[in-house]
Amino acid sequence: MMEFQQHEEEHRRIFQQHLSQIGVRRCVSYHLAAVGGFGLGFVTGLIGPSAIAATTFAVEHVVLRHLEEQLAYLRTAAPDARDCVGRIYDDEREHHDAAESRLARDGWLTRLLIAVVQFSTEMVIRIGMR
Repeated sequence: MMEFQQHEEEHRRIFQQHLSQIGVRRCVSYHLAAVGGFGLGFVTGLIGPSAIAATTFAVEHVVLRHLEEQLAYLRTAAPDARDCVGRIYDDEREHHDAAESRLARDGWLTRLLIAVVQFSTEMVIRIGMR
């Protein structure tokens, strides 16, 4: 899990560097995602490994879909930005697949947690896209 954290810190650095180069500030949901991510991580950490796997899977599932949409759009609109997004895609896929392999899908609580986290992640992304 420390490796995942290192990846996420590197992703933040990559995006911040790119945004600085093009003179754009962070999206409005940046701090919302940070606070929500910390709270979600804290709560699921208390629940246990199954909740952590479900949460990671849910977040990464939405993030991968969003990144794929962005990569398709940026292919012609902004190749430099596409390269920036492309640099993190494989790490996110790795996080998703690792969490999925640890996921216990048979419980209703796991399914509920995944649904709530996916919805919340989607909302944070939509707010940030405004």
